[in-house]
Amino acid sequence: MAFEIPSYGWPEATLYRYQFAADHVASLEGDVLMHLDADMVVVDDVGADLNPYAWMGGLAFVRHPGFRRPTGIRAARYYLGSPRTLREDLRAKRLRGGLGAWESRPASTAFLPRERRKHYVYGAIWMGLRDPINAMCAELASEVRVDLAAGLIADWHDESHLNRYAGDHPHSLLDCDYCHVEGWGNLSDLQAKISVVDKGSHLTRE
Repeated sequence: MAFEIPSYGWPEATLYRYQFAADHVASLEGDVLMHLDADMVVVDDVGADLNPYAWMGGLAFVRHPGFRRPTGIRAARYYLGSPRTLREDLRAKRLRGGLGAWESRPASTAFLPRERRKHYVYGAIWMGLRDPINAMCAELASEVRVDLAAGLIADWHDESHLNRYAGDHPHSLLDCDYCHVEGWGNLSDLQAKISVVDKGSHLTRE
């Protein structure tokens, strides 16, 4: 099923995605819904390892590939091969409380206090049971409208709002095999299920 939506410029075209979803979710079939950006490619079987009815809060978000780091001995090898990344990560944790690019202005509805910044999720893919997705999209669509009325646009648009929501609501976190980027050393231990068409800077948040 396809829905025609108005033609918007940037960044309205991405900011309004929650409103588009809220407007049309009642017309969609199925108990589980997924948002996937157009520049994502399914490259392997998806879903066999997922149990939506076990997701916390009925929602699942995916860790942002730009901020995912290996663990254990892989982490040591990764940072030894990239001492600059180690310095940048330590600085980010000191300044922002973790690896991510959360909205920095308290006046924005997308702002998330430092103590709730547990992980940074990717705006290009999210999924969940129908009712939790509907509730999330309605709330975020409202917050976007509030910001726009105040003359504010979140630093990373819809992704900033999603990360505020993730920080304030229970959810399950999926790893970056659901948003894999070929050739990235921090993802080398993962087998891609969904890949991102690498356009460069859109995966980097400063």
